[in-house]
Amino acid sequence: MSSFATSPLTIPEISHSMKALQDLLDENGCEIRPLFISGRSQDKIDEKVELRLSHIEKPVNICFSSDARAKFQKPISVAVDFGEVVNFLKKLSANSSSDFDLLAQALVGSLEVHFGDLAAFDKSTYVALTAKSLDFAERAKLIDACACQSKPIPLYISPFDNDFLHVITRVLRAFARCKPVVIYCASLRLMVPLFTFMYCVINAGAPADILSFLPLNKVDKKNSYFSSVQMIMNPADLDSATRAIVKSATYQAGTTSWRPTIVLVEQSYETDFHNKVKSLIFGATQVNGALNENSHLQCNCGIPSYLKEDLEQFFKLAKCDSGEIVRPLDETGPVFIFGLTPAASMLDKSKFFPLGPYSIVLPFRTVNEGLKLAKYFSDREARFLGAGEYTSCAPKSATIWTENSSLSLQVIAKLSGYNVLGVNCDVNRLAASFNLSECSVASPSIHLSGLSVPVNEVFLNVNSNAAADLSKTISATEKLFEAWKKISFERRLAVFASHQEFSSLIPTLKQLNYDSLGQMAPSSSHLTLGDQLNCAFSNKRLCLLHKWQNPCGTVTITLKSTELLPILKELVLSAIVLGNVVVLAVPKSNTASEEVFNFCNTVNKLVSSFSPALASFGPIVQVKQMEVCPKGISSALSSLSIPGTLCVSAPEDEVLTTGVSVRNLCRFTSVFWSVGGDLFAN
Repeated sequence: MSSFATSPLTIPEISHSMKALQDLLDENGCEIRPLFISGRSQDKIDEKVELRLSHIEKPVNICFSSDARAKFQKPISVAVDFGEVVNFLKKLSANSSSDFDLLAQALVGSLEVHFGDLAAFDKSTYVALTAKSLDFAERAKLIDACACQSKPIPLYISPFDNDFLHVITRVLRAFARCKPVVIYCASLRLMVPLFTFMYCVINAGAPADILSFLPLNKVDKKNSYFSSVQMIMNPADLDSATRAIVKSATYQAGTTSWRPTIVLVEQSYETDFHNKVKSLIFGATQVNGALNENSHLQCNCGIPSYLKEDLEQFFKLAKCDSGEIVRPLDETGPVFIFGLTPAASMLDKSKFFPLGPYSIVLPFRTVNEGLKLAKYFSDREARFLGAGEYTSCAPKSATIWTENSSLSLQVIAKLSGYNVLGVNCDVNRLAASFNLSECSVASPSIHLSGLSVPVNEVFLNVNSNAAADLSKTISATEKLFEAWKKISFERRLAVFASHQEFSSLIPTLKQLNYDSLGQMAPSSSHLTLGDQLNCAFSNKRLCLLHKWQNPCGTVTITLKSTELLPILKELVLSAIVLGNVVVLAVPKSNTASEEVFNFCNTVNKLVSSFSPALASFGPIVQVKQMEVCPKGISSALSSLSIPGTLCVSAPEDEVLTTGVSVRNLCRFTSVFWSVGGDLFAN
């Protein structure tokens, strides 16, 4: 058991320079433009937005170009040689340690996080990610050494996404599979870090066209994103839990989805947890600045200037509800809010939780009550943050703290709405372990060319009638979905295998199942559990205990064409065979053709013949005529509180995202287990 400090700690100040970043910005005229491997874009600039960086004297201009973006509206396949990619990744991996020093400066300047935290926790992750992608590419090269033609994978970074390492994970994962990437960045706070990463890639000798960077000017000012939950249950090592949660609240200054916004504490531990939090926070009250390389030794952090106004208003609401605000100093975090109940008006009135280094502590009486609260907050965020690819891929974690392993596994099995689950885990290692496991997952070999995902303006102009209509339709499919997903993949596939019209699609549908298994397979299948535990312990990581797949639920497809396109047939059948129910939403400007209706009737008759009981719950695919435009459908879906809603279509003028695959039509949950206790308890 650890002991808590009761007197202020003196943390030596070792200041870090921002000179390398300043030199890079000066070299580019303090402008962030579209950037390609061949160099900066010379396209006409339509608009500029000024961005001030912490510890950088001159402001930076973010430049937007519609001409540069137009070049990627219809991506063209490019030839990428595996040998060139491997050589490039070798250099990128060799440079990773020095590169991260520059990247850390960009993150400090943009996000106003502490350099010491980045150097202590995230640097090793970045180095490991580049090494992991190189290892995967070298093994893949042995199988296929030829140059391959690939369309660039469009990667959309939403306006409120600040998780740099998760973005880099997705980019490196594509590189390792010899896939080019186009980064569409709408996140103002990731513009400079991703622009800087582009230079690291160029300096490592990247093959032509393997990466492009395009700033988008659809910048939503809402500082909101998914958050995570921590749950302490009796019996638990309360010292370890408290240390880890306090440190987790400061991770990345609370700017990512890893921040533990909600801490659920069993009632018998509430008072002790309160006292231990105060002891830790008040034990190191000095703030040595974001450039202090020893900042990771503190139990506090600065609150980013761009978050202060929203956070202070949020804290005022908590005080009005008789909440107790516990913080080191008035200008610093982490901030812990005690004394509230789940029924507090502040929680009810706040549409979403703002970003920042804070946690709301809520007591619960029984484990079932704690589970209901965790599910409530998950569904609540899904309601206000919307549906779509960018939300389904964001890491959303729940961590269980208990020394009863049987209880923890029972609770994990019942938690829904979270795609990363941890047992006795600190957030720093949980984030690192998740990103490394994602980088190792086999890539699906089948990508439906299909329909892109709505990503912009999900908070605006929601048509209440359309939302209510869709909500009623989707809710009516719940019983059918629950019954259909319990049937095995093989039996679901057999429903359509014998039908002549669909026989040509059977190989594609079978491949989706192989892709699912690949997503769940460990990166090194030859390792035993003991090997994995030893490897995790020696690398200060967490052991990936288990991974499972669930269908999304009701997949809503907005029809962009009145015709029955082959890609639509593939998409509908893929969604259904993977265990989903489908709603084809038709915008007011369109009318579904007779061919589309006949296709739906054929599918429904096959399911009815397979199981009349299933048919009694309703059609497995239906056409829904809407009185709003495609954007109206996207906005209406984004407002729904129904978990599992997914829209896989968008208006023509939206940015294209990655092709529809098993990753879009199913949700994967990873369970991580702490090996050897919590690091912060020692």
